Amino acid sequence: MNKHENEIPVYSSAAQTADELAKEKKDATKDNGNIGKESEKPSSLETPPKKRFFNKRLVAMIVGGFLLFSLGAAAGSGDSAPPVPTEPDYDIGAYRAEIESLHSVVESIQEQYDGLRAEHNILEASLSILEEQKESAIAALLESIQELEAELEEEPEPEPEENELGLEEALVSRVIDGDTIEISTGERVRFIGIDTPERGEPGFEESTAFVRNLIGGQTVWLEADGDDTDRFGRLRRYVWVEMPTDTNCPEQIRSKMLNAMLLERGYAEVAIFGTPKNEALFRDIAIPLVFEQAEQPAQEEAGQIVFWTPNGERWHSTESCRSLARSTDIRSGTVSEAGTRTPCAICN
Repeated sequence: MNKHENEIPVYSSAAQTADELAKEKKDATKDNGNIGKESEKPSSLETPPKKRFFNKRLVAMIVGGFLLFSLGAAAGSGDSAPPVPTEPDYDIGAYRAEIESLHSVVESIQEQYDGLRAEHNILEASLSILEEQKESAIAALLESIQELEAELEEEPEPEPEENELGLEEALVSRVIDGDTIEISTGERVRFIGIDTPERGEPGFEESTAFVRNLIGGQTVWLEADGDDTDRFGRLRRYVWVEMPTDTNCPEQIRSKMLNAMLLERGYAEVAIFGTPKNEALFRDIAIPLVFEQAEQPAQEEAGQIVFWTPNGERWHSTESCRSLARSTDIRSGTVSEAGTRTPCAICN
């Protein structure tokens, strides 16, 4: 180290001249290893510049010493250095086998895709063909419809022919009562072989409602038999609710002829006017019903519960009959059990 680095020069403006100051400044600069331009000569009144106390070599030495100290402290701390990574143990054969397996999967997927693509192309071609066929079929159908329409316009409508059974088709416009209707021509039709209650009589509403619900506003088939009209000018007809195949078949008469339906369901009684000729209706349905209707009141009367006294000669239909007002021994039973007693004229 230069002796001037630790010395602090003392200047005296009275003892030194400007030349001496310049010489000392030059020597101090040379000792420190710094080469520079001479500063301007200071005047006797200026403060002399401070001298530099370090140089580049000194800085390098200090930095190097600090680094060595740091390395030594790290070595003495006992910390172990991190392990050096080693190369992993790879199974090349396994990796190759896996890669080959993946290649096989990719090839399989590619084959499936190619197959689906081919099927897709086939379907598209088939669809295109079907579209063409559909358009051709629609065009042909439209052409046929136009031809049929032209033929219908040219040909007159055929006149209706009478069916083999001789039945007349008619539309029911109004139901008058249980045995009379009015058809769309304005004519009235009276049912052959039956008679239903007239307005105001018991059973009128029921029989009329049955006919109205069955054929009101419907198409029926009319069959003439015997006299064409009655004394009121009404058509005398059998009324079929469905077209029969045999007008003399008892089963079809029961299921399809309104006249027979009314008889069998109890809405009408047998009533023969004129000269009807349908043997099956009257032989198998109407005539047996006449006997049943004649026997029914007698059967009902035989089973009726009546009242009498042991010594009385009359039976009574009600226990409250005034003839029994003073009787204390009143007996009851059927008419047949009443024996030879006759009906009371007061309560019967």
